[in-house]
Amino acid sequence: MAKSRAVMIRGAMGAALMVAAFGCGGAQQRAAEQQAATTEVAPDRSVGPAPECVDDQDQQVTCLSDADCCPHFVCGKDPERNFRESYCIFGG
Repeated sequence: MAKSRAVMIRGAMGAALMVAAFGCGGAQQRAAEQQAATTEVAPDRSVGPAPECVDDQDQQVTCLSDADCCPHFVCGKDPERNFRESYCIFGG
């Protein structure tokens, strides 16, 4: 009985190793396929700089509402400028 138990344990261990080996091999193949797919050159979708809404002296326009701004701009706070004033910011 001890001999048959040892044979069953060896068989189970061998089966587990085979499952692990085949499972890992498939995962590596999928990873290689994914890596090949990601190395393809993606089209350049970069957009140029956003347009600016400036006044006659090339200063960013201050505003009280969206009506004070150029088309496609919204009135809002600019953290890089004075945090108390609102400026026309490109809204797309």
